[in-house]
Amino acid sequence: MLNLSLATPEKGDVPFVDPGDFVRRFCSILDMSHKAVKAAQEAVEKTAECDIRRNPATVAATIIYMITQLSDERKLVRNVADATGVAQGTISNSYKDMYKNASRLVPAWYANEEDLKKLCIPKRYREKIPHS
Repeated sequence: MLNLSLATPEKGDVPFVDPGDFVRRFCSILDMSHKAVKAAQEAVEKTAECDIRRNPATVAATIIYMITQLSDERKLVRNVADATGVAQGTISNSYKDMYKNASRLVPAWYANEEDLKKLCIPKRYREKIPHS
């Protein structure tokens, strides 16, 4: 007979860590505004809908980088990497993957379509996007 009860974690199992668990701490280290923190938290929550398969700290760091690029609080990848402990190259590669979902991830109240056009376009997307 099949047992459908929820299994309890065994010793040695790795607990699930949500990227949202990192956002507040990382944003605090970067001294981000309350509005930017809230936008980052909402964006991280939406990553589950986009099937982003990255380490939770990487997801949080990349979203924070993306959010800061849409504000007056711009941070360099290096600054975000130093604050989060996620390598610059990892954030950059993750940004390339998440960029295509920016309009779904970034809350509309934080940035509109025109604002999203100001995001740095990764090289792999440049030739696919018509220039205005």
